[in-house]
Amino acid sequence: MSYYDILNVNKSASLEDIKKSFRNIAKKVHPDKGGDQKEFILLNEAYETLIDIDKRKEYDLKLNQIKTNNLSDIFFSKINSPINIGPISISPNGVSIDIKQIFKNMNVNLNRTPTRLPDIYETLNIPLVDCFNDVKQEVYKTINQICQTCNLKCVHCDGQGVSLQPFKNQRFEQVLNPSMISPCIHCKSTGYLLNKKDGCKCKDGNILFNTCLVIDIPKHIIKNAQIQFANMGKQSTKYLEISSNLFINIVIDKPRNVEIQNFDIIYSPQVSIKDMITGIILDISHITKDCEFSIPPFSLNPQIEFVVKGMGLYQTNTSRGDIIIKPIINYDFDFSYIDNKTLCAIFDKK
Repeated sequence: MSYYDILNVNKSASLEDIKKSFRNIAKKVHPDKGGDQKEFILLNEAYETLIDIDKRKEYDLKLNQIKTNNLSDIFFSKINSPINIGPISISPNGVSIDIKQIFKNMNVNLNRTPTRLPDIYETLNIPLVDCFNDVKQEVYKTINQICQTCNLKCVHCDGQGVSLQPFKNQRFEQVLNPSMISPCIHCKSTGYLLNKKDGCKCKDGNILFNTCLVIDIPKHIIKNAQIQFANMGKQSTKYLEISSNLFINIVIDKPRNVEIQNFDIIYSPQVSIKDMITGIILDISHITKDCEFSIPPFSLNPQIEFVVKGMGLYQTNTSRGDIIIKPIINYDFDFSYIDNKTLCAIFDKK
């Protein structure tokens, strides 16, 4: 007999209905009225449970479970031999389910394939003046790798990092709500089990080491060069991960007032009007080593440019672009101390 039966109410009864029914029954079964004490205690127990919302929910849950168990006992008692329905097997001992078969029927792939981690991209700046010879640079990296000697594939999840929870339950409600996939508790989802070997110098299954990456770039491919180092990027920490690659992009570090167009070097120096009139020798050793360029006198055209053939970046091993000099004329000059007659004499002189 349930608490609802004791209080003579249905399962959907309101709190007011329960209170009203309790008062009516209590008047009849109260020991002072000649009622049975045990019956009155049971009545109070039922009332205190159903009048409290949380206790009532918990009681309803247990009540439903009892009814389901009774139904399942009746069902299984009628089975004399195992019944197989695909991945589900029903026998007098209960129900067992082949989880792997269910996933196979659902076209779910349990055997996950290894995936490569995202590649790492870094930048290496090369001064422009160094781009006219083959470049050889060293980059030092610290790498933390999984020790393949001491880390073995987890036998519990076959390196998958997740496990299927096999179960064989007596009750329908457990079968209908299985927790089928969960992180592998043995390897903590890594797919590895640490089995430290004697003499191995790794620390907790990891090997930390420094390495020197040598970047060797011929001069004719420096522009827009990208160097790849296989498996030297993000390191794997799980059995189904593959270490990524490291890409180093070469960037030419240009001086101020310098641009690069294709393989030509465009240099736009600030030059005073005086130097454009009298002529000047420009030092362009910061662009290409040991190189000078002379601007002839009276180069006063604001759009003037000078081309130094074959002194730009290497396009092939033998051919090069040009250096194009585009002076920016600074007209900020004090002519006040030069009288008009002197200027006329200069320009009228034959």
